[in-house]
Amino acid sequence: MAASWVKIGKVGRPKGLRGFFHLVGRDEPLGFSLLDKAVRVGFELADARQYSVTGQRHHSDQALLCLAGVDSREGIDELKHCSLWVSREDIPVSEQEYLYGDLLERRVEDVDGQVMGVIHSVYNFGASDIVEVISEQQKLALPLVSAYVDMSFGEEGPIRLTVAKEIFSECWEPR
Repeated sequence: MAASWVKIGKVGRPKGLRGFFHLVGRDEPLGFSLLDKAVRVGFELADARQYSVTGQRHHSDQALLCLAGVDSREGIDELKHCSLWVSREDIPVSEQEYLYGDLLERRVEDVDGQVMGVIHSVYNFGASDIVEVISEQQKLALPLVSAYVDMSFGEEGPIRLTVAKEIFSECWEPR
């Protein structure tokens, strides 16, 4: 299986003289180590160059990173505003957590195992995550909450509802 890459932020301004830079574009601090991990840096993933993270620390709730071969402020300025991707395998998640990308293209089944469709998109408008389930001719915006979904769905396999699909019969829209 090909490696899946997840965008985690962008290269920001340099910090100090030893090649560290601010990882910007995040809503929360980086909660895991990238030390000695491979990352890709570029405007588009297809054109990104691969680097190894040689340093990681935090300053004012913001991650500071240092990449092998980028050891000056000038080198960082060349990468500034580029996106930074990390392999999905290097992002730890607990059993109660998931990444949006892990949900895409997963089958959705009701409580009786009847297939409803597959997850096409994931959104969050503040209250909860919403998955867009598509079937051959219809789509459904399904709140990803325990009232409807068995939240112990894990990394693979179908997403199972805790209710019958008829609950949503009036909510489907044409595609």
